[in-house]
Amino acid sequence: MTINQARAVKLYKSGMSIPKIAQEIGVTRQAVRSMLLSVAARDKSFMYKGRMQKCVYPAIVRVMNEREITIQALSEQIGMSEVGVRRALHGESIRYSTACKIAEALGLTVDEAFKRDDK
Repeated sequence: MTINQARAVKLYKSGMSIPKIAQEIGVTRQAVRSMLLSVAARDKSFMYKGRMQKCVYPAIVRVMNEREITIQALSEQIGMSEVGVRRALHGESIRYSTACKIAEALGLTVDEAFKRDDK
């Protein structure tokens, strides 16, 4: 793994967005995505699948990265399709019961999990 790849992975796992990582490292967003995909191809424990960056809930991204939980694993755990979980994490309409299942699976309250600003 290159130094830039290591930095990109560390920043991504901390919840930093792709554009901010690109700015921090001094490369394009496409270069960051390429680095993350390259690392994910070699290291199956790294969960970057090209879509989590669209998750609008920072606490969920942080917990999933810390615990190395994939969307597939989360969807299986809560008994929901991957597509449904992705839609929920991307900020589309979500039922309260679904929000409760996701939050509980991640060990968060609904308020913690679905807060858009992680400050």
